Amino acid sequence: KKEIEFARAIAKGKYTIPFIPLSQGDELGNALVNMRNSLMELEIKKEQKYYRIRQEELAKVNHQLERYLYATSHDMRAPLTTLLGLIGLTKKENDTDNIRSLANMMEIPIQKLDCVLKQVSIFSKNINEQIWIEPIFITDLISQVWQDLKDHKNFSKINFEIEPQTEITLYSDPVRVSNELKQVLKNALDYLDNSKTQSFLKVQKHLNKDYMIIECKDNGLGVDKNYIDRIFSMFFRASEKSIGPGLGLYLAKEILTKINSFIYLDSELGFGTIVRIEI
Repeated sequence: KKEIEFARAIAKGKYTIPFIPLSQGDELGNALVNMRNSLMELEIKKEQKYYRIRQEELAKVNHQLERYLYATSHDMRAPLTTLLGLIGLTKKENDTDNIRSLANMMEIPIQKLDCVLKQVSIFSKNINEQIWIEPIFITDLISQVWQDLKDHKNFSKINFEIEPQTEITLYSDPVRVSNELKQVLKNALDYLDNSKTQSFLKVQKHLNKDYMIIECKDNGLGVDKNYIDRIFSMFFRASEKSIGPGLGLYLAKEILTKINSFIYLDSELGFGTIVRIEI
């Protein structure tokens, strides 16, 4: 074992071996030289594989950034243009009721811009920040993420429930898991079905052999079966009611991919959606 470790150290250049002429038939010397050459070749292949993987990852990131910047430039400009138009109209108004009405109309483009900027931040952090594994009290985290959404216009319209209430400890990246849950829970709020007398969002969690399973079930608008295969695509909007740039579920999948986890979605238009997360 020590000889192998020493040979590896030589291959990495940590030690140098002076030139010693080998006599014909010097089997030990030839064996050491062959071992050193083989280990050097393995190290070179290992480094080449590492850099090839890194190049592929960087190419993917660059492609995502190019698409992202192209689309978000429009998504940020559109609400700003609308806002400037409303401000221009407000300056010309003297009637208090009309001014109040215009001010209320300004909330929509401001909310759209805020949504885009928040998702830009999450997108950037998920790509660049390191993964930190810590114990997470998942029931407490789900409750906290839900309360963070209390300013959403549909927050008070939906009956939210976590089952079971008993605490389960998950070991993962708390920031990424929090952002993941926020995208999924916010999606349920965004696509609440106002035609239903009672709206609900039920979050169920349990452990199996390999993962913690978190299922989020709602009775919202639902998604057409024809769109489910595209639902995790960047900038895909399954409904005209979407106010964001179509990044919510795309971000959810990218976050989970980063921490070697998975997300699945099943939905029926008019009945609701089930999102299954495996961490």
